[in-house]
Amino acid sequence: MSSSSWEGRVAHATSRRSWSEEHLVLSETGLSLYIRQDIKRATLSIPISAILGVRPLTRFEAPTPCFRYFQVETFARVFYFMVYGGNQLTAWMEAFSIIRGKTESADGYGDALGNADSSHLSPIEPEDAYLARPSCWKLDKRR
Repeated sequence: MSSSSWEGRVAHATSRRSWSEEHLVLSETGLSLYIRQDIKRATLSIPISAILGVRPLTRFEAPTPCFRYFQVETFARVFYFMVYGGNQLTAWMEAFSIIRGKTESADGYGDALGNADSSHLSPIEPEDAYLARPSCWKLDKRR
């Protein structure tokens, strides 16, 4: 199988109020962010198997109407990226869909980019997150 990769300039949300312009590389093995194209060491690397989903943000979710945005969701964090226009957003979504088609999992749980069969997955609700109650938590007689 031939190795495919897509790359381009994007702005990456580093916090709620700041963005960093970086070089994004998407390959069959993972997603990597570099400060510049000629830098060898990635500032962020996400393996394809860790990506739960990718989707463009609607215009109501976008912070500004001037640019286009998409998000990459992992178990631990959601990464937001900004591109200049609709053509770039469409190109990135097509690249992710091509990678999605090439990374079908063999276990029947769907691919790594979000087409999982919902009958096998159940999200953890916040109130159910701490169902384990160790005996040291029994504080019946303590106040």
